[in-house]
Amino acid sequence: MENKKLAIDLALRSLLKIEKERPLSLFYIFDRLAGRGNALWFILLSLPFCFPFDLFFLKIPVGVILAFLGLRYAFAKNLWWPTTILAKKILYPTLESMILKLLVGLDILQKVIYPRWISFSQQAFVRKLSGIVVFFLGLALAFSPPILLPLMSAFPIFCIGLGLLEDDGLMLILGYLFALFCFISCLALGYNFDFKH
Repeated sequence: MENKKLAIDLALRSLLKIEKERPLSLFYIFDRLAGRGNALWFILLSLPFCFPFDLFFLKIPVGVILAFLGLRYAFAKNLWWPTTILAKKILYPTLESMILKLLVGLDILQKVIYPRWISFSQQAFVRKLSGIVVFFLGLALAFSPPILLPLMSAFPIFCIGLGLLEDDGLMLILGYLFALFCFISCLALGYNFDFKH
């Protein structure tokens, strides 16, 4: 497994082989990612909240976006994006810098992330379940108290994104277990709040 590159790793590297200095539209980038860009957004948007930092000013908009993405992922073949967003272009040097940094992280992750339990990860109900779980986790991220619960909401999304990207059924199940812990914690906090008031 150590000699194999993650599928998203290969897709991102393919973007670096295009003609340099050419701005790329988001539509072109999503198309080159061959559909894996959907789950990639789960990873990219949740990652900043997987650390115990107070990003209160970001958690509401990012949480709502993740909830929207999860719902679309569960019930649509492809995520819908406004054409005005898809038409936006990214300068190649900016894109190259972002991809190179992401590839460093992927080189580390590929030691523990790889296709396994594929018959589970490719089931249609798993896709729907993952999207629905991300939807509720996104809402939890958006409206949870600072620091602890945002981290507890984001980390399962990060795991689910990795599992979907690489057909890693074990990582998906870990994501579901972390999500269950997050939901139980949210319910417990809500119960305590009601009890005190």
